[in-house]
Amino acid sequence: MLGSLRAVRSSLPRARLFSGGIPAARALRPPGTITETAGASGRLVGFGKHSALSYEDLVKVEPSYCSWVKTKYAKDLEAGETMNPNFRALGEHLQGVKLPASADKGRPRYGGSWSKGAPASSKSPVGTGENLRPQGAQGASANEQGQLVDGKWLVAFGKHKGLSFAEVLSKDPSYCEYMVNQVLTSDDKVNSSCAAFAAYVLYSTLKEAEKKHA
Repeated sequence: MLGSLRAVRSSLPRARLFSGGIPAARALRPPGTITETAGASGRLVGFGKHSALSYEDLVKVEPSYCSWVKTKYAKDLEAGETMNPNFRALGEHLQGVKLPASADKGRPRYGGSWSKGAPASSKSPVGTGENLRPQGAQGASANEQGQLVDGKWLVAFGKHKGLSFAEVLSKDPSYCEYMVNQVLTSDDKVNSSCAAFAAYVLYSTLKEAEKKHA
């Protein structure tokens, strides 16, 4: 019996092993690695709050976010924008993925009407926060920052931190759309900075729509 087992074992292809005994082809990779793990769908996102998820899992749990990434990637590619390598890899992958019809249902579109529905989201982009107040340069008073609707308050979170609300709305409407959806659909208490930004985006969009129909 022992001889038979040895014969079978010797006939099997040998896998290169690390010291821990994990086959090289299946070794665990840290978040952010673009190298394939189990085909394209097995790659890790590598950025943001979903960095440790695989592409396949991201499509399952956050189809609305995937829809945003897919659209944002296409726009940035057309505009020749420089993209984070991990974002680019995910965007390229999603171009060939058919997302559920519900992924884009209820997403607000600029220049159109804002629907009551919005894609589901598991978490607010930012946790609970302080009382609502202008986010400006250190030492700046509320009077210097003006009213919320003026768009002079500064973003206090994310990739556009430090820019005014008006600047972000002008430069990155897709991001504004994403943030509004996050705030409207969050199950948690939304950080006041995010709430203020979403309120400004909604107000500005509605005012723009009124001008077009005046």
